[in-house]
Amino acid sequence: MIHELWDKLGKITQVEFSSTCRMIPPSYDQRTGQGKVIIQSRDADSIVFFEKGKWQGVQSADSTAFTNVFRWKIDEKENRLSLEHLRLGANHPVFLFHLNFIGDKSLRSLQPHECKEDTYMGSVLFDKHFVHLDWRIIGPKKNEIIRLVYR
Repeated sequence: MIHELWDKLGKITQVEFSSTCRMIPPSYDQRTGQGKVIIQSRDADSIVFFEKGKWQGVQSADSTAFTNVFRWKIDEKENRLSLEHLRLGANHPVFLFHLNFIGDKSLRSLQPHECKEDTYMGSVLFDKHFVHLDWRIIGPKKNEIIRLVYR
């Protein structure tokens, strides 16, 4: 299954996302967005995504531009993927987490990523049509789910 997912990641061109605040009361309105994914580089064990698009609040007409650069890495020996954020550049990646298979078409981070006061966890679900990445972020000022759908 890891090769099926790896091949799918190498063909991604679009991203759609939604973000939901789970705090009561919510600290922000639900947001949705979409954008393009450009494969900046690909080799035998890594794929770099450059994401660019716009998001907006469900109740708001104002939109905000976003960009992200992520590096996916495959570890065939361990049968898992890892995800890094390249906000500091390719030579200074911020390791996020390893994603391990928990089912035929699903993966989950077994160890969370700690960033200051916040904890990030991830999960992936995929099929022949999409790769679905969910982020769960919990901290003193955050309690949210970010859902990314890559096509």
